Amino acid sequence: MSRPTGQAVGPYDAAFLPRLQMIFREPEGPVTQSVTKFGGQPVWLEEPAWPVEPRTGEPLMFVGQFRVPGEEARLAYLFLDVEEGGLDPNRGDAVVLVQPGGRVPSFAVIGPPHTQGPSLWRWNEDEEKIPVEWLVDLAPVPPELDAEADDHAAWSRYMRHEGPEADLPSGPGPRDFLGGAPVLPNNSVRDLDDGSWRFLCQFTDRGECPGDPFFINFGYGSGFVFLSPDHLEGRFMSDCG
Repeated sequence: MSRPTGQAVGPYDAAFLPRLQMIFREPEGPVTQSVTKFGGQPVWLEEPAWPVEPRTGEPLMFVGQFRVPGEEARLAYLFLDVEEGGLDPNRGDAVVLVQPGGRVPSFAVIGPPHTQGPSLWRWNEDEEKIPVEWLVDLAPVPPELDAEADDHAAWSRYMRHEGPEADLPSGPGPRDFLGGAPVLPNNSVRDLDDGSWRFLCQFTDRGECPGDPFFINFGYGSGFVFLSPDHLEGRFMSDCG
C-alpha cells in the first residue's frame, strides 16, 4: 500500500508513494469491506450521505471508493453527474466524501436520509446498461511505465514554467494508478493548484466497447481524485485527452 510522504505541498507533488497500478478484478459477490473498488454500493464507514446535483436534486452516480493511505481505515467516495461531473471541481456535480471524520465540501448537497442513486455501469453486447462492481488490486507499476509517468510529470513542470527543460515523453504512461505524481493530459490542475490539495489517484475513461469494465466519458481523458493535507476532504477533476 502507498504511504503518505508528508512532503507534498500541492497537487503536482507525490503525496503518497510508491505509485501503484490499479487492476480491476470481478468479485465473487457484493463487496462489503472497506477496500478500494469501482461500482456497486458504497461501503459507508459512518452514516450514509449520498450527494445530489445542486440544481436538479437528482442523486449523483456512485463511481467508487478509494482507501486513503495511512494507519486508519478511511475511504474517499466519489460521486459524479455522468454528463458534466468534474469539469469544475467546486460546482457540486462531482463530490468526494471522506469517512470517518471527514468534512463535507461546502458546495456539496447531501440528499435526504435513505437517498440512493445510480451506480457505475457498462454496455453489454445488446447495448443495455448493466450495473458493475470491480475490486481493485494494487500492484507495482512496471518500471518503464513508472519512469514514463515521472517523465510526464517533469514535462508538465516545464510547461508550467516550474522546472527545467524536459523532453516530451513518447509513451502514454500508466492508465490507472494510486500515488506518485499525476499524468495530466493538459499539464495543469484547474482550480486546485493553490497548494491545498494532494493527488491521490487517477483513472482513464472507457466504455465504448462491450468488454470494457465500465462506462465513463471524460473526452478520452482521465479523472483525478485529490485530498486535503489532513486527508479529511476531497476534490475531483476530469480532464480530456
